[in-house]
Amino acid sequence: MDTSISQARNLSPLKKLAVVALCGGAGFAVTAALILGGARWYASRPRPWNAAVIAARRPPGFTVSKDGKMIEFFYELENTGMRDYRIDSANGIQIYARNEDGILSHVLPDTSRLLDLPVFIPPGQRTAILFSMDFADIPTRNSNEPDAAFHERVRKYLEQRYGGLSGFVVFDNTYRYEVDLPKWSAEAPSSK
Repeated sequence: MDTSISQARNLSPLKKLAVVALCGGAGFAVTAALILGGARWYASRPRPWNAAVIAARRPPGFTVSKDGKMIEFFYELENTGMRDYRIDSANGIQIYARNEDGILSHVLPDTSRLLDLPVFIPPGQRTAILFSMDFADIPTRNSNEPDAAFHERVRKYLEQRYGGLSGFVVFDNTYRYEVDLPKWSAEAPSSK
């Protein structure tokens, strides 16, 4: 007969309770470690970018800045989410240009100059934002040139030099939002 089994049967009730408590505690510790490890893994995994919450519904309006060095795009963004959306500083914001094939450029430098901050959009609301971009050789306005003619000349310049862009993209690391900013209209606005 096996002596270890007979010795286990001869344990006092207090010792049996201690062995059961020790085994139960070890099982609880292993289970708790697995649960905490799984929760930590789940929380640390990369979350996908949400491109649906903040949306630009149409191409932007645009103008040349007063100093003639930038083109200013005016976007109307809509917050389709359930909470306020805000950008108070350029920290955590990255802006890229996207070409028609969907390929992103290098991150555009000096985000604080590109996006007029702060941005605030309450849930279910629309807000106009200003996005400014340096472009090389921006056309200058001729004296006595009508607004519509100058605007069309700038639009043609954008199409000729940068027509391969599909727009710009703002990645907000705080909310994990991807905000797609479409490019200007490729066609001249129709006069009604």
